[in-house]
Amino acid sequence: MNDLSLPGGLEASTEAGTRFALLADTLAPRFWERAAQQDREATFPTQNVADLVDTAVIAVAIPQRFGGLGVRSTYDLGVGLARLARGCASTALGLNMHIAVCHNLTRRWDHLRRSGDSTGADRLEGQLAELGAARMITCGPASEPGTNILHPELRATRVEQGWQLDGTKVFATFSPAATVLAITARVETDDGPRLALAMVDSANPGVHFCDDWDGLGVRASGSQSIRFEGAIIPRGMVRTLGPWGDWNDGWLDAFLTGTFGLAAPFCGIAEQAHRLSVAALAGRTKGPSHRPLSERTEVQALVGANVGDLFSCHGMLERMGRRIDALHAAHPGPVPLALHHQAFAEMQMVKHLVTRTAITVVDRCLTLSGGSGYQAANPLGRLWRDARAGPFMQPMSEVDGPIHAGRVTLGADLAWR
Repeated sequence: MNDLSLPGGLEASTEAGTRFALLADTLAPRFWERAAQQDREATFPTQNVADLVDTAVIAVAIPQRFGGLGVRSTYDLGVGLARLARGCASTALGLNMHIAVCHNLTRRWDHLRRSGDSTGADRLEGQLAELGAARMITCGPASEPGTNILHPELRATRVEQGWQLDGTKVFATFSPAATVLAITARVETDDGPRLALAMVDSANPGVHFCDDWDGLGVRASGSQSIRFEGAIIPRGMVRTLGPWGDWNDGWLDAFLTGTFGLAAPFCGIAEQAHRLSVAALAGRTKGPSHRPLSERTEVQALVGANVGDLFSCHGMLERMGRRIDALHAAHPGPVPLALHHQAFAEMQMVKHLVTRTAITVVDRCLTLSGGSGYQAANPLGRLWRDARAGPFMQPMSEVDGPIHAGRVTLGADLAWR
């Protein structure tokens, strides 16, 4: 799959990012060979995860001194994820759940070291070492039924042993591989409810994996529901982020990189569909003239439209990725909230446009395939279904994203009610 020749194709900007991209090119064909069966059976890609561990791609965003690949660039992380998605979108999207946590922890560690907080940095080094050795794999489900991600109803209650967690998370992508769950929760305080982040051992007896994922697309993503029923965790495993329902720097920092890594795989899905449809045209003819299909004007127009749309996706992703990298370079620690909101709003629109454009590209590929594309054995059908997951992906739906961008631009109230 590294033979793709696409105008404006995404290329890594750093040496570490280039290593990740090359590893992704090596892994994607393996993932592709397994993808049809995993989609058909809705089984989690355990072999793919093993490959991610064996190649250290699972630790791509962890510094090299802790055993990772040392990719700090959000843009470069997206480049590699897009290439992995050419082989298996479920694996790429799941890996992004883990990467977002790793990237956020690495940024915090960097900031603590630079600011002279050696105690705080040392505390994080233990986690980074576990992540670098793949002894810790994370999943960060934020969605819950009947509410939005700023207003979690999962409760973290102080008890004698630490904290007790009660509630439900849904769409817990990559959770079958996770050893630690990084979840949001509601904490009651004298000053009102607070939004908190809780780190929970997946083997906790109060954590129940529902094994209920049976989606239309990305069927191998393991996006099951998880119930927390009296799960007790140590006191130090809950960290408050800010008022419940309000935006805060830590939340925005994690979801800014996480949303970029979520959008990029849908570009990879579209790239793979384009590659397959163009390859399938080679040598095909149609009566009564039996001229090559590639000579037909309508076929050329459809292929050309896909080239243009892919070029557009590449341009949006590259610009946004470099914008995020520049923001992080200018603010190694907390990013000013107004700048964070601006970048986050732009990222939601890039996600909206890339995921919708990916659907359009795959639709055209099905048209180019003729009747054969409608056969269950044709992989275009799987890519068509996978592409449709994009607009549903958190942190914002395709309805909420434009609304939020409009509010940021107009200086309106950003609260979700």
